[in-house]
Amino acid sequence: METFLRNTPAVTALISGLTLVLSVVHEWTYFKVIAPDYLSMMSLSDYLTAALRWLPSSMMMVFGVVLYEMVTTRIEGGLSEEEIVAGASNPEKLRRFRQRPHTFLLVMLLLTGPLSYFVLPNDPGIGLATSICLVWLIFILWFLSNERLRDKFGRTRFNRLILIFAPIVIIYVFGKGYSAAHSDLRSTVGEYDLSSSHENLESVQLLRSLTVGMLIRNPNDNSVKMVPWSEVKIVNKKLEQPSKQSRACQWFNVLCIEQLDTKKPEQKASP
Repeated sequence: METFLRNTPAVTALISGLTLVLSVVHEWTYFKVIAPDYLSMMSLSDYLTAALRWLPSSMMMVFGVVLYEMVTTRIEGGLSEEEIVAGASNPEKLRRFRQRPHTFLLVMLLLTGPLSYFVLPNDPGIGLATSICLVWLIFILWFLSNERLRDKFGRTRFNRLILIFAPIVIIYVFGKGYSAAHSDLRSTVGEYDLSSSHENLESVQLLRSLTVGMLIRNPNDNSVKMVPWSEVKIVNKKLEQPSKQSRACQWFNVLCIEQLDTKKPEQKASP
C-alpha cells in the first residue's frame, strides 16, 4: 500500500501523458477529415477535454476484454493452455479443437475491414482499424517467436506488452477519430440554435467546444465555421421529451400506462 501511494504521482502523470498522446492522435484524425486548418486552434485543455468523447467507450471495451479473460481463466481453473492440452488423452486433437474458435474469429475480424470498405455505404473506420490491429498482432507475435529477437526487443514482460499493445491502441484511436468525423458529416439533424452578434443560426451541429469558440456545422449546406465566444450570445439545445411508457409498452404494446382524461365533464345548465 505504501509503495502504491508513493508511486501515485508517477502513475497519474503517466496516465495523463498517455491520454494526451491518444487525444492528439484522435483529434488529428478527426480534423484531417472535418477541417485540417482548425486543428491549430486547439489548446492543451481542449485535447484533454476531447478525450472525454471517446475514452469512456474505450475503457469499457478494455474492461470487457479483461472480464472475458478472467471468466475463461476461472472456468479453466487457472490452468495455462499448455497444462490443459498436456492433461488430455489426445493432446494434438484437443489443441486443434481449441484453436478452431480463435481461428474462425480471427479470420472474420480480418475480413471485416475489407468487406465493410467495399460493401457497406457508411465509413468503415473501426472495421479497417480492427483488421489492421489484427495484422499487427499476427506480425508481432511471429516476430517475437524468434528467441534472439525476443531477447533483444522484448526482454521483459512489460516491454513485450508495450511492443504488442501500444500500436494496437494507437491504431484503434486513429480509426475511432476517423469514424467519428464521418459520422458527424453524415448527420442531417442539428440539435443547437445559436444566436451571435452577426447572425442567428438554427438547427446547427456542435462539433467542438474549444477555448477560442464553438466549431459548428450547418447540415443544410454542410459548411463548417468557428464562432468566437466573444460573438456568442445565446446557445439553445433541443432536447427530446423522454417517453412516459416502459420498454415493454414501446416494444410490445403491453403493460402500458393509461393516460387519464383530465377534462372535466360538461355540466348542464340548470333551468
